[in-house]
Amino acid sequence: MLKQIYLQLIRSGINPLGYDQPDYFDEVDGSITLPKSHHIQIGESYLILWQSVEKGEKMIKEVELNQIDNSKAVAKFIKIVKTQLN
Repeated sequence: MLKQIYLQLIRSGINPLGYDQPDYFDEVDGSITLPKSHHIQIGESYLILWQSVEKGEKMIKEVELNQIDNSKAVAKFIKIVKTQLN
């Protein structure tokens, strides 16, 4: 899922600054660093867009994923990310 989201960001015109995939089992599958102090947290059943602010982090948007087809949810999430970064 991490690499899929990363590639979709690039295709939509967003240039991610990098990604991180933990080497241990956790609820988080990975994260993608974005410009303007934003990052995406990717879990098994969710995507969260975060923004770093003066006192920590602020959740911008959370999208729940299912196990069958997430293409529409991911596309909608990418649109929100793009809007937030512009």
